[in-house]
Amino acid sequence: MARLFYPSYVKTYLEKDVRDLLKIKDIMLFLKFMKLCATRVGSVFNASELANEVGVDSKTITSWLSVLTASYVVYLLPPYYENISKRLVKSPKLYFCDPGLACYLLDIESPRQLARDKMRGNIFENFVVMEAVKHRMNNGKEGGVFFYRDSNGNEVDILVKEEGKITAIEVKSSMTYNKEFEAVLKKLPGWIKTPVSRKAVVYSGDFENNVGDIELINYKHLHF
Repeated sequence: MARLFYPSYVKTYLEKDVRDLLKIKDIMLFLKFMKLCATRVGSVFNASELANEVGVDSKTITSWLSVLTASYVVYLLPPYYENISKRLVKSPKLYFCDPGLACYLLDIESPRQLARDKMRGNIFENFVVMEAVKHRMNNGKEGGVFFYRDSNGNEVDILVKEEGKITAIEVKSSMTYNKEFEAVLKKLPGWIKTPVSRKAVVYSGDFENNVGDIELINYKHLHF
């Protein structure tokens, strides 16, 4: 059961892997770091900001993060850009490889609690992003999954690049469709040069539609 598994996992991870790899004297400080990472699911990673909250320097945060990524606790989703000189976000977004672990670190103990928690949308996005990443990995492909964000605040949650084409996905935890969900997807072809072969909104609602330019898909039926 999750309520037994995650506490044991974190305890074992902290007491063995982290102590051995980082020689950390104050394990509770590292646990605080992990919990703060969970509050940033789906956010652009900022080492300096996190360092201020934890009470260590940014080099330490970077070192700790490298251990979390190497041990498949967190995943850093890279930004998509075709031209480095263009004004795009260059930092990755942070997700947990196991959204259940993120929930545990956020003290979310049940689906009912998650449904009304302010992090619900972030956790839902985390789940869909990792499904895209796992799909690529299961097919023996490294990388190829990105997000798009520019200096004007335009953002698309997931871009999957395969065979020179882009699948663009906007993720919404809502169970109710809103036409505004499609707004950024409609504009994306004008922001990037790579052809966008498929556009989809993935959400929690039951109504689905694959007719037209943008698909509407329940997350349970998402296929890459």
